[in-house]
Amino acid sequence: MEHTLLKYIRRKFYIEEFKNVTNREIDIYCIFSSNKQYEKNCEQRNVIGINVTDNLELPSYDEGFSNIYFVDENEIYKENLNR
Repeated sequence: MEHTLLKYIRRKFYIEEFKNVTNREIDIYCIFSSNKQYEKNCEQRNVIGINVTDNLELPSYDEGFSNIYFVDENEIYKENLNR
């Protein structure tokens, strides 16, 4: 997921503009680093005790997405980040 789309308020603008030019389905892929890499990144930034999903506003179907996929180092899976 592009960084600018991490927050709902930003995604709303992009989705509205997209729908102004086409009625095609909107699929979104949320790509996450491994937990190990995320922890390493947090250590480098002196950020402690934050879960990878705590600061993200994950996309929802209510926003107008047709399909939501989550990608980690092992696989692509649909909808449920906390399988």
